[in-house]
Order: sequence, then structure tokens, then C-alpha cells
Amino acid sequence: MHVEYELLNLSESYFNPDISENSSEERFWLKNIIVGPGYINRFNKSSIFAMLLWNIDRSKNNPYEYPQFKVGFTYGF
Repeated sequence: MHVEYELLNLSESYFNPDISENSSEERFWLKNIIVGPGYINRFNKSSIFAMLLWNIDRSKNNPYEYPQFKVGFTYGF
């Protein structure tokens, strides 16, 4: 199981095309709690992982589509 807490600072112009980016736009904080299952395969000092994640704190002003699929690679020095 994987859990993320994400805090994004966004402008209203991203969601409302009537607002100019150069105007004194309103900014707001978007809080996301993202959870989901994952798989990790370790070998020597490295590993590869895959996760399928959903946002449990849904908002209409969210730039992402859910579920998210994330894949990554890690290496320990």
C-alpha cells in the first residue's frame, strides 16, 4: 500500500480561461491524499516499482485524472 500527501499551489487562471495569467490572479492551495496498491521488485542495489493511485480528497479543481499509474526505478549508492 502506498500513500502520498500532495500540496499544490495553483492559479485560478489554470481552470478559468476568462482570467488572464498576467492579471492579479487568485492562487489557492489544493490538498490531495493519494492512496493505492503497488508492487516493487528488488535486485541487488536497485529496484523497479509500479503503483495504481486514487485521490481520496476529490476536488473539481484538480489537474489530474484518476486513477494514476506510476512506474519508477531506484538505485542505492
